[in-house]
This record gives sequence, structure tokens and C-alpha cells, in this order.
Amino acid sequence: SELRELREQEIATDMLARVAKAGNKPNVALTGTYTWNDTEKQDPQRTWSVGAGVSVPIFDGFATRGRRQQAESARRQVALNAESLRRGLSLQVHQAYLDYHAANAVLNAQREAVTQAAEALRIANLSFENGLLTSVELADAELADTQTQLAHIQALHGTVVARARLARAT
Repeated sequence: SELRELREQEIATDMLARVAKAGNKPNVALTGTYTWNDTEKQDPQRTWSVGAGVSVPIFDGFATRGRRQQAESARRQVALNAESLRRGLSLQVHQAYLDYHAANAVLNAQREAVTQAAEALRIANLSFENGLLTSVELADAELADTQTQLAHIQALHGTVVARARLARAT
């Protein structure tokens, strides 16, 4: 919507520049009127008139030149704003793309960590059953497994958010 707004501004400033350039051109005006007056006391009266005029600017104190320069400056400013917005949007899309790929990498790493933590917990359970671990050490393995699952869920959330930002940016 911002880009559309700037396109509209570009069109408007181009038109203003054209109007400003026409400031030192002759102006021609043509007018006409027709009147019909009918009352009970008088006969109907019809009148008409036509007028024409030409105005040729000779010297306006460089006002036209100033208006042209001002309109051209406004046109350039709008063009620069549009280019800046385009670059900003391009950067935003690129950053969203990089964020999405980084979030996917974190998610893949967390999947591997979940697999390793589950295996460590399985080994800890076997060791506990065989009397090689204390209950505190088993609880530590269970905590590590739970923390790894939580980190995986957070990585999954990060990936979903990054995908939504990428979709919004494009």
C-alpha cells in the first residue's frame, strides 16, 4: 500500500511539473452565456453573449521558473522515497528469508538433540534398573530430556514465526 501511495504521488508530482512548465505559455479563454427571460408583463427576452480572451505572460519575476524547479524537486524527492521504500522492502524480504533458514537449522539441530536425549534417558533407565545410577542421576537425565523437548518446541515455534514473517514480507 505504501508503494501504491508513492506511485500515486509520483503521478501527481509529474502532473504538477507539467502544469508549472505551462506557466509561461499563453492562456486562452472562451466564454458564452444564453439567457431567456419570460414574464407575464413583458414579452420574452432572449440574450446571448460570447467572449474570448488571450493572456500572454511577458515577465512574471521568474515565478514560473521557481514553480518549475519546486515541482521538479518534489518529483525527484518522491522518486527517491519510492526507491528507498523498494530497497527497504527488498531488504526485509531477504532478512525474512535468512531468518527462516536459520530457524530451520535450529529446528533440525533440536530434532537431533531430542533423539540423543531420549537415548541418554533410555540408557539412564537401564543403568538405574541395574543399580548403576542413583535416583538423583536418573532425575537429572529425565530433566535433560524434558529441557531438550522444550527447546525443540521453541525451535518449532521459531520456525513457524519465521515462515509467517517471510510470507508477510513477500
